[in-house]
Amino acid sequence: VWVGWPEPSPRGGRLPDHPTQTMASGVGFFGGVSQCYDLWHSFAECHKSAARPAECKLHHADFQECLHKRKQKLRMAKAMMHITDEAARKDGSAHGGGHH
Repeated sequence: VWVGWPEPSPRGGRLPDHPTQTMASGVGFFGGVSQCYDLWHSFAECHKSAARPAECKLHHADFQECLHKRKQKLRMAKAMMHITDEAARKDGSAHGGGHH
């Protein structure tokens, strides 16, 4: 869980100039290091050394993807739609192609 840092707006929001973020614990659900901790740490280190917060945009995006898996979910949805479309097309061609 990421505390104290708003997610940038998809319509051009930017990262805050002075972060007050902290990783909630860094401990995974079953103990050990959480799966996103390394990305969080990389982002925090980048932000410490960057002249401008925007320089860490890719680190931020990687960390957000790790947390929310938005791109992965979108790819899965597209793959499932493709599979469904292919199955429907094959089913339609097996029954005369759907032409009258």
